[in-house]
Amino acid sequence: MKKHIFLFVITGAVFSAFTFFISELPIGQSNLFSGSGNCVLCHSATTGVLTNAVGRDVSPLYHWQSSMMGNSAKDPYWQAKVSSEVEENPHLQEIIEDKCATCHAPMGRTEAIYNGQNYYSFSEILQDPLSLDGVSCTACHQIDADNLATEESFSGKYMIKPLKNIYGPYQNPFTTSMVNNTGYTPVFGQHIQSSALCATCHTLSTPYVDSEGNVAGYFPEQMPYYEWLNSSYPGQDISCQKCHMPNVNENMKISSMPANLQNIRNPVFEHHFVGGNTVVNRMMKENYTELGINSGVPNLDTTYHYAQNNLLANSLELSTDLDYDNNVVSVNVNLLNKTGHKLPTGFPSRRMWIHFTASDADGDTIFESGKYDNKGIISSQEDFETHHDTISNGNHVQIYETILGNTEDEPTTILLEASQYLKDNRIPPAGFKNGQPYDSLIAITGHAAEDPNFNKYTDGLQGSGSDRVTYSFPFSGGTLNYAVEICYQSISPAFSEHISESETNESNRFTRMFENNSLSKLQIIASLNEQVSLTNIKENKTQEWNIFPNPTKGEVFIGGIENRPAQYFVYSLTGELVANQEIETKSISLHHLPKGSYILKIKSDRVEKSFSVVLN
Repeated sequence: MKKHIFLFVITGAVFSAFTFFISELPIGQSNLFSGSGNCVLCHSATTGVLTNAVGRDVSPLYHWQSSMMGNSAKDPYWQAKVSSEVEENPHLQEIIEDKCATCHAPMGRTEAIYNGQNYYSFSEILQDPLSLDGVSCTACHQIDADNLATEESFSGKYMIKPLKNIYGPYQNPFTTSMVNNTGYTPVFGQHIQSSALCATCHTLSTPYVDSEGNVAGYFPEQMPYYEWLNSSYPGQDISCQKCHMPNVNENMKISSMPANLQNIRNPVFEHHFVGGNTVVNRMMKENYTELGINSGVPNLDTTYHYAQNNLLANSLELSTDLDYDNNVVSVNVNLLNKTGHKLPTGFPSRRMWIHFTASDADGDTIFESGKYDNKGIISSQEDFETHHDTISNGNHVQIYETILGNTEDEPTTILLEASQYLKDNRIPPAGFKNGQPYDSLIAITGHAAEDPNFNKYTDGLQGSGSDRVTYSFPFSGGTLNYAVEICYQSISPAFSEHISESETNESNRFTRMFENNSLSKLQIIASLNEQVSLTNIKENKTQEWNIFPNPTKGEVFIGGIENRPAQYFVYSLTGELVANQEIETKSISLHHLPKGSYILKIKSDRVEKSFSVVLN
């Protein structure tokens, strides 16, 4: 400890924020690992490095410490779920706790196995500061490349060797300071930027039991890496890190030691690690003392806003078009997945649904589907809501989700009972197609597999990364108003209710925090409101818009376009506008763009429609 304090003093002035980091983040060491408090000594904006041109802190620890990665072992939802699973199957306690610790407390569990233990318990996690440091610096940055991208590395089988190599993205690292002060050697490792690194924990199979409580096999609980692999993103060199660790394209120093170090790095990768889980973030903010969260409230607020923006700006694109014939309105709601994996993805408690409302000129509701209350419970939901292509009954609702099934083909929220998916209609990423060797792990399951408008282009080919749902109802008025909300939940009522029925301390604590959480139990991640005059529209032909060929070599033809002014817009999968122009003919040239997948939006003064297009 004295060594670290001395080194800090000789670097320059004392910063109060730096003192906060040192006092809060662990500085202990084990045979393999070191606490994050030791890393912040040199890699912190408070030491004069890792700030961008306008002075914003882009240091790894600043964002990481308030992320779900930094708090993976303190996450109250995770702790409650682990304890409730043990309560359901107490004879499998060692298997459950060790399995979950592998990725949520990687430093403590890996060290325990290295030292000869057979498993690592939940109680050991709570007593070990390094375990409570979550998915920390010396966990990720020591993962070796040897078995990556293979099945041998998945489900927490990352390889950490006792070499004390710290792999980073920069070639020719300066090694002396880190070696002398921490015992670790910085080494260039290209694999640190690969999706395969993330896949070691985010490709997860878990054991399941039969009706007698015996382990009967393994179930693909989370498979975002395979979802990404079966998409257009690898071909465009868009990895997990490019979205979840955005880079700062500026020259800067990344270490304050030694003081005369001249190595300038570009880009610098921000360790946000945000997805869509804002609910647990708010729980951590509102209960940070009780949960032992090291991060300050301002950091948690920053992470929340990054996650919120990720949901609103980077998750999906919403558009509608309308047909009117024989006093029947058909509103097509089009959802386009903008992520590199299924939407929603990850832990099975996540779901997304469409709330659709139509009203007349007086504001009276004439049709509604997907209505919800302030607890995030869908009013008309059936116990098992199937996938829909067309909805003409307000008691039906389109919910994008997984439904877990046990060996008796019954729905369950208990992970140890989950042997299959009874339903998986989560929207796939662009480029997603059948015919992969890992199809059974990420298959579209249920009625969505037969839906001609689910992950299909207009010519029937797979890979659109979209879904179209038609809301059809009678209407004879002149003006129609309709509204669409896309609702997202990271913890669905079925999962939270099951935990509330558990009697463990962790479950009771989660239930209290969840019920008292100031954040809504759902998030609106996209919405639109339209008013349409139907007086002069007997049959709106815009739903006949289509593009062909798709995939294309460069020329795209538009079928069914109206004889009225229109524009086209072409976006990359990351949302960047790469081309737009007035439509003067019924063809669009994309020859000037690199090969890959794009979003093509066609827009007139009446309606707009989006397509996924592949340029070969």
